[in-house]
Amino acid sequence: MKFSEIVEELSKTVPASDMSDYKRLVAGGYNIQVLKCKENEAKEYYELIYDIAEGEFKGIYSEDYYKDEDKDFRHRIIVSYKNGNLSNVKRLIEVVEQSNPGLNWSGAPEELNGALLGAVFQEEEYEARDGSVGVSISNFATLKTTMEIDAGEFKVPSLRKLRGSKVVQPTVTRVGAGQSQPERPAGRSVFGDVNDSDVPF
Repeated sequence: MKFSEIVEELSKTVPASDMSDYKRLVAGGYNIQVLKCKENEAKEYYELIYDIAEGEFKGIYSEDYYKDEDKDFRHRIIVSYKNGNLSNVKRLIEVVEQSNPGLNWSGAPEELNGALLGAVFQEEEYEARDGSVGVSISNFATLKTTMEIDAGEFKVPSLRKLRGSKVVQPTVTRVGAGQSQPERPAGRSVFGDVNDSDVPF
């Protein structure tokens, strides 16, 4: 059988995927749930693997495409306490305990599994391998309580634009609760300076 005949046969039996069904997370504030928390004591950071806890994008990272652990970098938050930068962890503790009454976090990573928190995500432009410019969610997030997210008490940074090889610093716009909120792989630090050499991205 010729290859052209195989292609013709496949077109009859294998339906084409409907790319319009693909959902892409957009910039905004979300309540998220920690699926797994790990601590890297040697490099001094917590790694929180999360999923969206409610709304249109609820469970988006539990879909088949994201289930493999090698795709965890697409939905993780890094909280660094390197060089004694404990203010980052203090903020995490505040957010966790205010968003999860009764959870008195001792610092053990497994205690955060299933915990709820709020986070604000930003869109950024990136240069694709073919030279075109795409838009994705970066992992430059602001940690918020779930109450702040529910009340719309957060600001969403505007799109981070490329300028040649430089990124334009964003201006900030406010998005309130209930408003419609407008994916290069995420995997950068949310708090503090964690270099690529510090984090296994």
